Amino acid sequence: MTGKGDHHGHPAHHAKAASHAPGAPPHRPASSARRRRWGGFRRKVVQTLRLPILRRLFWGLTVTSAVLTVGILALWWRLSSGPIELDIATPWLKAAIEENFGATDKVSVGGTQIERDEAGRTTLRLRDIVVRDSDGTVVASAPKAEVGLSGLSLITGKVRAQSLNLVGAEMAVRIETDGRV
Repeated sequence: MTGKGDHHGHPAHHAKAASHAPGAPPHRPASSARRRRWGGFRRKVVQTLRLPILRRLFWGLTVTSAVLTVGILALWWRLSSGPIELDIATPWLKAAIEENFGATDKVSVGGTQIERDEAGRTTLRLRDIVVRDSDGTVVASAPKAEVGLSGLSLITGKVRAQSLNLVGAEMAVRIETDGRV
């Protein structure tokens, strides 16, 4: 051990050094290149997150996405055990359906609930729905009605029913003497 570049007397170091061409960079495995690339990316991320506004934005988005994920999973778990009553939405949905039927027909609704249908999809359903004409005669009734809402109307804040599917419906059809239905 003379200390003159003998690499602490290990012969493996000498063999490795001999395999290099003079002036060529030493051979590094692919994992080392990958590590350098991710290390550079990580350094850039850390430098970016040192800015207070971006750090707050990052943590705000992280917490928000975590809370939304937990909320969606909790809702999915709760729906698996039965329907959820959502009676606060009943007046808006009733008004949206009446708007589609016109001014002459009146709709009465027993309540609103969110539940999973036979296919496992989450649906918004009305309970005990009855549609009456201007004379008060029952035109249609059903124990449940599946409501499809317009996505655009939800964004604008004016709820509009896009579809109404009566489940287990009973309908009354009246034919006038002149042939009108």
